[in-house]
Amino acid sequence: MRHTILLLAATAILGCTDPLYDISSGSHPIGFKAVQKAQSRTKASTSYSFDVKDCGFGVIAYNTGISTWNSSVRNHPNFMWNQQVTKPSTTWQYSPVKYWATDYSEHISFFAYAPYSTNGEYGITPMPNNSQDEPYIDFVLSNPDNMTDLLAGQQIDQTGLDANGKETGITFSLSHLLTGFGCKIKIDKTSIKEYGITTTVYIKSFRLRKGPALFAKGRYYFAQHTDSVGHWETQSADLSAQDLDLTGIIDITRDPKETNNDSLSGNRGKYREVLNTSVKELFQKDKKILLIPANNSQGTLHDGDLTIVIDYDVVTLDRNLADGYCIQHNPLELPLPAGSLKSNTNYSYTIEIGANNIDIRL
Repeated sequence: MRHTILLLAATAILGCTDPLYDISSGSHPIGFKAVQKAQSRTKASTSYSFDVKDCGFGVIAYNTGISTWNSSVRNHPNFMWNQQVTKPSTTWQYSPVKYWATDYSEHISFFAYAPYSTNGEYGITPMPNNSQDEPYIDFVLSNPDNMTDLLAGQQIDQTGLDANGKETGITFSLSHLLTGFGCKIKIDKTSIKEYGITTTVYIKSFRLRKGPALFAKGRYYFAQHTDSVGHWETQSADLSAQDLDLTGIIDITRDPKETNNDSLSGNRGKYREVLNTSVKELFQKDKKILLIPANNSQGTLHDGDLTIVIDYDVVTLDRNLADGYCIQHNPLELPLPAGSLKSNTNYSYTIEIGANNIDIRL
């Protein structure tokens, strides 16, 4: 008797608890419930996610026979390599279908990632099918206008039977591998009194400076245990050769409830306006900023390993001047503290612009 292997993916949707996915093959469908892994968050962070059923996921698998994964001598993937699993209707499907051993004696370890990629789509390249390295995927950071939310998970030493000896399938709980980055902005209360309603701050550009923590690419190694998280491996050659310019995704939409007296400087409608002490999201709501994490569990090791660079104008109306206004141009560097860029974590920084100082905090 042959036993069909059933695969299921459950995304770690941020802040959600129970999206369910069923997968069946053959004449005996099996239902699954997923245990969600929420992404860690800093204060007031933004959640990013996608539904894996829209793009499918890829699987790499090894059959280690009667040996367990961590006691076996492995070569290249010998059971599945970049096997695409999709959900075109109500069930997950893949082909060719694989089977459990008839006596459930063989150990099979599965490693899944999403979204599925064949030729570097989404910046993802699975390990070669003849690689004898530990299972991994290579990843290249994509354009800020359309960044990839990379997910992965594993199921180690599966035999086809659950702890009660009943036939079961494979449930993947896919964790977010990247670091989410968000930013809010406001003017502090003291400055409102000093600036007055005749002054507007315009955010003209926003970049993350190239440096020891800004990577353009990296390699993710899957965990060696089912409930563990893998690790990133990055080298100096993987560092970004240029700043990551996020200016193009700044939200320049004007708030109709706010009154802006500046109609002279030419900045109005072109850049992000900051008018009062209300905290505003800096970036467009439908854009997500996702970075390759530091290659250790502590995040960045030093203050300033990752630095924000902002250019902003302070425009003050003054009818005594021939132009009717004056502009003060301000370049600004904000080094982020050590401990930033942890994997599977969303960070949201709030920048307060003051008349005499700038403050940044989580």
